[in-house]
Amino acid sequence: MARSTTSTPAARRSVAPGAGAPERHRPRARKGEGDRLREEILDAAEALLGQKGNPEAVSMRAIAKKVGVSPPAIYLHFADKDELFFECCHRRFVEMAEHMEDAARGQQSALAALEMMGRAYIEFGLERAEQYEVMFLHPIPESLEGLPLEELPGTQALVMTADAVAAGIASGELRDDLDPRATAVALWSACHGVVMVLLSKRRNPSFPMPEEQAVIDHTVAMIRRGLEA
Repeated sequence: MARSTTSTPAARRSVAPGAGAPERHRPRARKGEGDRLREEILDAAEALLGQKGNPEAVSMRAIAKKVGVSPPAIYLHFADKDELFFECCHRRFVEMAEHMEDAARGQQSALAALEMMGRAYIEFGLERAEQYEVMFLHPIPESLEGLPLEELPGTQALVMTADAVAAGIASGELRDDLDPRATAVALWSACHGVVMVLLSKRRNPSFPMPEEQAVIDHTVAMIRRGLEA
């Protein structure tokens, strides 16, 4: 899971950023273009990770070729491949957490907020299938293992969910025997499982299974029954 939204160090086939783009040879970056180049490097790395499905199969040279720069140019933005791949995962977790936060905003109860966050999570995973799968490809590199807890992958979404559970317990909506953090992990696991099963179904359409929305609705209903006081 990815770091929080602010400070940062530095799904298989769907719509990968830059996928299929021809090799380019770019002129030297002008002042102010560094941030844009950094994003292009991340897009290229993410696309290759999605295509290969294995971080070990993606080289810095291949990433540089896709962007149209020399390999040393990448090291101006990322210390090494581990940091680059970590950041690919991180930015998508941030995007996902923001999507969940937007979905929960304005809900009148903790239970409703949790439901909307869960649906937003599943929606994100299904709509951004390649990016979603890339998010789980690369572990936290050893060079970044000393990060503060709040900056670890997935922390923002996990804390947001745990806070909603705690609020629901305090208001009497949710069972008082629930542990907020353990419940947040369980909810994450359930939503992640739905995404992966439905993505697998898309790749194997002959597999007997209800329609996607029916699976999502049934899962959400089971979660609600398990949480309600």
